[in-house]
Amino acid sequence: MHPEAWEKEMSKLVNSALDGKQVGISIGGTNFVVTVASQSESRTAGLAGKESIPNDGMIFIYPGLHNAPFTMAEMLFPIQIYFFDAAGHIIHAEGSHSQLTVEPPESYRYVVELASNLIVDGELELLEVIDDE
Repeated sequence: MHPEAWEKEMSKLVNSALDGKQVGISIGGTNFVVTVASQSESRTAGLAGKESIPNDGMIFIYPGLHNAPFTMAEMLFPIQIYFFDAAGHIIHAEGSHSQLTVEPPESYRYVVELASNLIVDGELELLEVIDDE
């Protein structure tokens, strides 16, 4: 997909109306259903305190490039975490456990948290908005 078309498609996720909704994404050709965290409050809450991962995981969307450390506080289960630049390329990935803070080597725009047994590699792509009511 052309970078401009890709950015236009992904920019749909920044819409506050999609915060908390489910979307289909693909990473390197592997499809997942994830919950959108596009607003500050939902990005801060993340998966903290949840007993299990919802669907396949969560996608954290920032309105622009972000370079702060990413903290997974009060995680009750292990996850894989992937950081993507504004073009959807993986810039950093690692497994995590409770109270882990990750400092990616460069700025990121999207973060995807998946179950710890889901290890992927490739570019991020929006497939569909599943519940857009």
